[in-house]
Amino acid sequence: MEKDKLDFNAFLHDLDSRKELEEFNVSEYFDRYSIEDTDAQNLTYEYISFYSINYLDKLLRKDIWEHKKDDYKVYLLKRIATTCSNLNKAQYLTILAKCFQSNVDEAWESIEVVLNEYFLKDNFISTTKRLFDNLSYIGFSNKKYRDKLYKFISATISRTNIPDGKLTFLLGWLSSTHKFQYQLTKIGEIFETCLSLVSKTNDPRKRKHIIEIALQIREKLNDDDKKKYADKRKELFELLADNEYSFILPDDPNNAAVPHYNHMFLRNILQWYKLADNDTKAAKAEKELIEIKSKLIIPSFPVRLYTPKQVDVLNHKLELSHCCPASIFLWGLSENFFNTIPFESVLNKEAQDFTGPDGFGFTHLDLNYNSTNISPAKEQNYKKFLLYDLYTKPSIKNFILVFLQRIKAGTLCYKDIHDFFKLNTNFCKTYRSYSNESISNYTLVEQGIKHLFYQFRKISVGNNPDFTLSIDSLCPKIERILREMVHSVNASILKIDIKTTTPKKESMLLLDQLLYGAEVSKFMTEEDINFLRYVLTNDGQNIRNYSAHGLYSPNFYKSDAGIISGFMIFVAILRLAVISNGFEYV
Repeated sequence: MEKDKLDFNAFLHDLDSRKELEEFNVSEYFDRYSIEDTDAQNLTYEYISFYSINYLDKLLRKDIWEHKKDDYKVYLLKRIATTCSNLNKAQYLTILAKCFQSNVDEAWESIEVVLNEYFLKDNFISTTKRLFDNLSYIGFSNKKYRDKLYKFISATISRTNIPDGKLTFLLGWLSSTHKFQYQLTKIGEIFETCLSLVSKTNDPRKRKHIIEIALQIREKLNDDDKKKYADKRKELFELLADNEYSFILPDDPNNAAVPHYNHMFLRNILQWYKLADNDTKAAKAEKELIEIKSKLIIPSFPVRLYTPKQVDVLNHKLELSHCCPASIFLWGLSENFFNTIPFESVLNKEAQDFTGPDGFGFTHLDLNYNSTNISPAKEQNYKKFLLYDLYTKPSIKNFILVFLQRIKAGTLCYKDIHDFFKLNTNFCKTYRSYSNESISNYTLVEQGIKHLFYQFRKISVGNNPDFTLSIDSLCPKIERILREMVHSVNASILKIDIKTTTPKKESMLLLDQLLYGAEVSKFMTEEDINFLRYVLTNDGQNIRNYSAHGLYSPNFYKSDAGIISGFMIFVAILRLAVISNGFEYV
């Protein structure tokens, strides 16, 4: 079927009618329309013009753009002269200022005009943020505009006609932008503005967010101002703790999740009262925390759960006695751990039945800092993995105890694990990878598993572990192995990457996309899929993301939480290793 020809002038008219700065999917135009070469090039120019400026600046430094930059600049100047959209004009001028070091004065004036217009509107938070980002790209480039930036921000936050949501956004942007470190003292009365906003905000979620912003802003003041507001810092932590009591749920004997929620809130409350140096309130919170711990129970699912006192029973049940061969131990570990976790159907049923106490709802703050309900599908998924978490944590601790018993008794050593993977699992097989090379999965994880086992051996003899290298090494390898498995069942592992100058260029599917794709069910059970989602993605522990982006503190890898995370990574690898179908072995 012949495609319609793209009317590029009509496309520009639609582009100039938009009220937001946002990227568009250029691939859709190439798929739907027949496009002449000149229009195709100009369409690509428009497409990249709505990237973030920092990303675009890096893109234009690449060799592929060396001979196109001058033509792109000419196109931008033409659009600046002809566009009827002040918003788009400000974007084009920012590109010239940041990426071509030209038209700087004009860019600054243009952004100021548009920002003053958008800052008074109730919505458009995303566009307002991008405009402030653009202003900062120019403002931080030289002293003249840096001083202008601080003056503009000072004048903006002192205005009385700004919606509280927009003011909260601006203060949040200032608190999170690392370039303002120790420089916010230059913005007059910024901390007092935060305190004023805190005092007139009643919604607990908004109030918590604003208090956290105020605390972050204080840390970006100079040392003299930090000392000046030392007592205010303590007051804010006390307010933060007081406010957290708003989230405490009433007792409900029929809802096992309530004590776990309240335990989380009370831990925060206790920590913040200590930071406020309020010993009286801290003592009260600690007493409440101890009381709530006694109420932490596991939901009643129609499956078996082993408590710490039943570890010996667990050993016997799994045939994991000290004389049991290590290969049987590891196979039993991978199989029987899942017998202590609810089936998919049970999880879904329990999630549907879980409504919470009266007045309890699943909400989040939207871009305008208003509390809104999440979608029914997201709520169902959230509740499902909340219940999964409540059930998994105690179970995984029990299995860690069994694991350590074997190591301490000398009936499980690294050689046993090495031989298990090499002789009893699909990891010993060589297969053709998506890059058309012969590879075995064990070569990908061998060093990480060796280091992980060494950390558990340190624990077994009373020494402190450090799972940094093992967790950070194994997480991306799990993603690689999963991608190879999806590829092995002739499923796509690629997506169209719209963030390129070549519209049809492909990139790898992300981990979440792989785990939520239909293809994984061809070789994995629902229980396996749920476990990997729980361990690796934002549905649960999100270990892969925290590890890949360096979000864990060094102390995490040495803590109980690090031990649990390391063991869950090990179980995830075991589960992938014992899958037997779907591979093209070489």
